[in-house]
Amino acid sequence: MYRALACLFPVACGLGSAIAQEAHRVDPFPGRGALFADQRRGCLVVVDVGQTAVDTWELHGARWLFRNKIQRQSETHALYHEVGSGETVLLPLQATGIPRAWDGFEWRNRARFTAGPMARANGVFAHDSGRGELLLFGGYALVGGSLVMQQDTWSWNGSVWQQLSGTAPRARAMAAMAFDPVRSEFVMFGGFDGFGQALTFLGDTWVHDGVQWSPRPVAGPSARAGQAMAWDDGAQRLVLHGGFATTGTLTDTWTWDGAGWASTSWQVPGSAVGEPLWAVPGGLAKLTRDEEASHLWQRTGGTWIERVRDELPIERTDPSMAFDRSRGTVVLFGGNVGSAYRADTWTWDGRWRVARPAVSPPARARTAMQFHGARNELMLFGGTDGARALDDTWVFDGTNWSPRAVSVRPQGRMDVRLADDAARGEIVLFGGFDGGASMAGTWLWNGTGWRQFVGTEPAARHEHLLVGDDARARVVLASGMTIGPGQLLAHSDTWEWDGSNWSLHPATGVTIAAQAWYQPGIGAVALLAGTRKAFDGVAWRWLDQTAIVGAPSQVAALAWHGGRERVLVFGETTSAGTFVIGPTPAVATSTGGACGAPMPRLATVGRSRIGELEFRFEVDAVLPGVTAFLLLGLGDQGPVVGGCPVRVSSLVLNVPAVTDANGRVVVPMPIPELLPIRGLQVFGQAAVIVPNGPAAGFALSDGWAVRIGD
Repeated sequence: MYRALACLFPVACGLGSAIAQEAHRVDPFPGRGALFADQRRGCLVVVDVGQTAVDTWELHGARWLFRNKIQRQSETHALYHEVGSGETVLLPLQATGIPRAWDGFEWRNRARFTAGPMARANGVFAHDSGRGELLLFGGYALVGGSLVMQQDTWSWNGSVWQQLSGTAPRARAMAAMAFDPVRSEFVMFGGFDGFGQALTFLGDTWVHDGVQWSPRPVAGPSARAGQAMAWDDGAQRLVLHGGFATTGTLTDTWTWDGAGWASTSWQVPGSAVGEPLWAVPGGLAKLTRDEEASHLWQRTGGTWIERVRDELPIERTDPSMAFDRSRGTVVLFGGNVGSAYRADTWTWDGRWRVARPAVSPPARARTAMQFHGARNELMLFGGTDGARALDDTWVFDGTNWSPRAVSVRPQGRMDVRLADDAARGEIVLFGGFDGGASMAGTWLWNGTGWRQFVGTEPAARHEHLLVGDDARARVVLASGMTIGPGQLLAHSDTWEWDGSNWSLHPATGVTIAAQAWYQPGIGAVALLAGTRKAFDGVAWRWLDQTAIVGAPSQVAALAWHGGRERVLVFGETTSAGTFVIGPTPAVATSTGGACGAPMPRLATVGRSRIGELEFRFEVDAVLPGVTAFLLLGLGDQGPVVGGCPVRVSSLVLNVPAVTDANGRVVVPMPIPELLPIRGLQVFGQAAVIVPNGPAAGFALSDGWAVRIGD
C-alpha cells in the first residue's frame, strides 16, 4: 500500500522539512521493566519506568513492539496487573497522586487519591488479584534531610490507601514479596535494615493474610537483600532466587509451599541481582541483559526457554561511531564500562548486530573513527586503554580489522578528531589529548601512510569539532578545549582546511561541541545540549529554536547515517540507549469520534517509521465473529452518517477482517524502507458491522492520524 502511495503522491517527499525535529529510541527493547501477561489480547506487556518517561512494549511473536510513551509523574511507583479488568496500573507511592491504567490501547487517568504512604524507595509490594488488593511494606524515606528506614504497612484497594495497624516485621528495604494464590496470603522474605556500619541483612519470613502479619520461624535461605521472588503457576510454589549479602552475590534458588522453604537445583538464567522474576500463566518469566543482547526467558514444564533474543550493545561511555558509506551501516567500536575497556565491534542498519571479526584493535575508548571514501573503508586511530595514549592505525572493511604498521605516525593521543577530505582522498587528523595536555598537529592519511603538515594551524585542543564539508571541498574545525599546566581554555573559533593550508574563519558561536557530522544540503552540524547548529561556510546558524524532543542529554557517540538520512545517537548513563534524530517524527495519534454500541476502538502497534515491517493496526470490536473494515485514506474530512463522523476521506484502502473470540482483529501494515514516503500522512478508522449500527449498520471507531517518519 505505502509503495503505491509513494508513487501516486510524490508531494509527500518534502513534508519533513516543516516539522520540528524529534528523537526517539530505536533499541529493539531495553531489557528491563515490569512484565505482565495480557491474557485477553494474548501478549506479554512490559512497562519500563525510566528517568523521565514510561515506555510500554508488547511482545508479538518474537518481536517487541513499542506501544506508548507517557511522562513520568512520580519518583516511585508500584506496577500491578488487574486480571479482572485486564488493565495494568501505574500507582504512585506517595501521599497524593493519580494512578494511571493501561488497557491495551492507551493510558488513562484514574481518580486521584489524597491520602497515602510517604514517598519512599526500595519498599516491597505485591498484588492479590482475587481481592484486588496491593500490599506495601517498608523501604526508606527522606525525613528531615536523612534517610529513615520505614516499618509501615499500607493496603491499596484500587481507589483508596489504608494504613494497617498491628504487629509488624522489622523495618527493612530491598526485601522480596509475592502473593501465594493457593493459600491467599502475601509472603515476604529478607531485606536489610540500617545504613553503613549499622546495615544488617535479614533472613526472616513473614506472611500477611490481608488483615495482619504473622512470622514464620522456619529454616530457609540465608539472610540477604535484592532477591527476586514470584509465584510459579506451573510448580504451584513461590520461587526465590539470588540476592546479595556481606559474602557477595548469591545464586541459590528456593521454593515456598506455605509451610516451609526447600532448596532446589533449578538454574535461573541471567543475573542473580537486579533482574526480577515475573509470574505468567503456566510458569515464570525473566528479562535479562548481558554484554551482547537482551533476552526474554520463560519457565514452563520445569524448563527455561529463551523466547526472544535481541542483540544490543551494553551501555558504555566514550565509544567511537562512524557511518560506513560503502556498506550502508553505522559501526560502533570500543568504549569503557566502568574501568573495563572494550574491543567489540557492532553494526547498525536499523537493528544492532554484533560483528565478530577475526582480528580487532586492542580494547580502548576515546578513539577516533572515520570512513575513508577514497578507500571504501573505515579508519581508526588512537584512543586510550586506561594506561596510556595509543598511536596505532587500523582499517575495517566491513568484515575484519587490519592494522596498518607505519613508522611515521602521530604521537599517541585520545579525544582526537578525524575528517574525510573527500576532494583530495585523504583523512585529516587534528588535535587530541595525551593524558596531560591538549595537543596540536595536523596529519594526513592517504590509505597507506601518514604525513605531517607544517605551517600555521589552530591552537592545541581536544574534544573539538572536525567535519569534512564535501560540497565546499573544505574540512571545518571549531570549538574544543585546551588543557595544560596552569591552562584551561574553551574555544569558539572556526577554521577551514583547503587541502594545503588552514585559514581562520570569522564565524564564531560554537563552544565545546564534541559531537558533529556532515549533512548534505546543510553543511557541518553540531549537536549542542539537544539542539543543532550548522555552518554553511558563512556563519553558524541554529537549526532548532528549542531542544529536540526526546534527545538524550548525555551523548556517548553519534553518526550521520547517509543511507537513511538521519542521525544515530548512542546515549550514556541516564540517557543510555540508541536514538534516532530524523527530519520527520513518526507520529500516530487518535482523532476521536467513536460512535455506536458496543463502541469499537482502534490503535496502532509499533512505530510508524520507515522500515518498520511489524507496524500494524489493532481493532477491538468487543463482539466476536463480526466483520470489521479498516479504512485508510489521505484525508480526515469524511461525511457524517447516522450522526457518526467518518474520519477518513480520499479512501485508498479498505481491509475487511473477522474478529476473534475476544472481539479483536489485527491488520498488519508493514512500512517499507522507502525515503520518498517520509512525511506521508494517512488517516484510519474501523467500521464494524453490528446489530442496529447507527452508521448505516456500522459502528465506527475513533479515527487515527498516522504520519510516517523516522
